[in-house]
Amino acid sequence: MSGMRIDRFSILPVVIALTAVVAACSDRPDNVLDKESMAALIADIHKGEGVIQTNNRYFVTDSAKRVFRQSIFEKHGVTSEQVYGSLEWYGYNVEKFDEVYTRAIEILEEELRVAQSNIGSAAELATVRNVAIEGDSVDVWPTLRFRRFAATMPDDYLKFDLASDRFWEKGDVYTLRAKMEGLRKPVTYVMAVDYFDGSRDYISRTIPGNGWHEVALALDSAKVAHQVYGYINYVPSGEVAFVDSVSLTRTRWGAHRRDLRKMVTSFGNGRH
Repeated sequence: MSGMRIDRFSILPVVIALTAVVAACSDRPDNVLDKESMAALIADIHKGEGVIQTNNRYFVTDSAKRVFRQSIFEKHGVTSEQVYGSLEWYGYNVEKFDEVYTRAIEILEEELRVAQSNIGSAAELATVRNVAIEGDSVDVWPTLRFRRFAATMPDDYLKFDLASDRFWEKGDVYTLRAKMEGLRKPVTYVMAVDYFDGSRDYISRTIPGNGWHEVALALDSAKVAHQVYGYINYVPSGEVAFVDSVSLTRTRWGAHRRDLRKMVTSFGNGRH
């Protein structure tokens, strides 16, 4: 199928218009994982990728990442060949893959609901979600790294909200990165920061086209921030679109990068 690429590990969802229907692929072969098994595997793969991205200092080599990913396969009692063969078959049967991906989202959302219930309150949840992470360049994305945009979804936003922790510094830069598939029109990215003095900086960008998108917000180096938040917004018009592999990287800015800071800030920041 021309134009389709299935990443073996990040499992990027692909929804494209088919020009032909491959009838021979409609029946699932015995060696292809069924819907529930495939959905559970995809859910764990996404959680695993989140672990790798959040703890990248522990996964500095490809071999370390491969061992960790292989442990996910072993947990589900499947081989690499079964996983890749199943991905290939579902890739040629997009409607069935959409069903599997929807079920994977349901599994992750249910796990999140259970976690919230166990935590007991929104305040406690915020404390857990905003785990302090040390480092000069770390992924601090606090929630699910993917979602669908479709008429059946309750809203058209993927939101995030971070409260300050002991590792925040003046002048930090937050880079929001995501991959989009299935878009028919531009998608909107908004990032904002509230400072303790009552002021706010923000950036809003509308980006067309599928593929990787990136937006950066540079915090004021003379102010203390207490909250960084924002959203990805896409309003579908009949299509099903996906955002995947979302990351929010916090980077320290030194004097040698001051010029780059000015470039990023002037690109689209506003002040209130």
